[in-house]
Amino acid sequence: MDNTNLINLIIFSKAEEYLKRNPERFTPFEKDKFMLDLKAYLFKDEISIDDEVFDFLVSEKLIENKPRTHSFIRHLISKYNHSNTPKVLDVGAGRMCHLSTELGKRGFTVTAIDPKIRLKDNEIKPRKIQQIIKKPFYCDEYANNGGTNISNFDLIVGMEPCNATEHIIRQSLKYEKPFEVTLCYQSHNALNGQKFKTPEDWYKYLKQISSEVDIIKTSDNYIASRK
Repeated sequence: MDNTNLINLIIFSKAEEYLKRNPERFTPFEKDKFMLDLKAYLFKDEISIDDEVFDFLVSEKLIENKPRTHSFIRHLISKYNHSNTPKVLDVGAGRMCHLSTELGKRGFTVTAIDPKIRLKDNEIKPRKIQQIIKKPFYCDEYANNGGTNISNFDLIVGMEPCNATEHIIRQSLKYEKPFEVTLCYQSHNALNGQKFKTPEDWYKYLKQISSEVDIIKTSDNYIASRK
């Protein structure tokens, strides 16, 4: 057995221990997905990984950062100051709210929203997160009783929020809020049901929602924002 396989066996053993230590965070399906995602990361060197896998790698000191997340944070800090943009809503924050945590550490007042959040109440404060909302994010146009209230926020952000992307753009435009969203590297259906063959077609659709929508390509991300 070579060193790489031996190291991976040790990591898999640590992963199984991690799953046992956090039983409330995983359904049986999610446990299987966790191990599959970990294998994909180890053997294919995937950059974009599941929140729980990333949290495990950090807790075991097997990884220092998540490149695309930190690239996005640098982008946000270059455009916004936590004193002038104090209240941030992180949409599609993920189970462990990593973007919210990193922004909170840098002085922003962050609320995280995602129905999949698994943080316990006693884990919120150490992560510098003001509040968590375990609900989906909706824009007014596609919600029966009104969309998510964003009136108290200064900036709406999302790190690959998937199907919430178009909701963020439409709600932010309606209420004249700045937004910054990294786009997934796979296309999602439009809210009107329209399908796209490529991610690029989806990006074009999002940009055409309004002349106020801008999409730029950085070294690591496609980022949609309000001009």
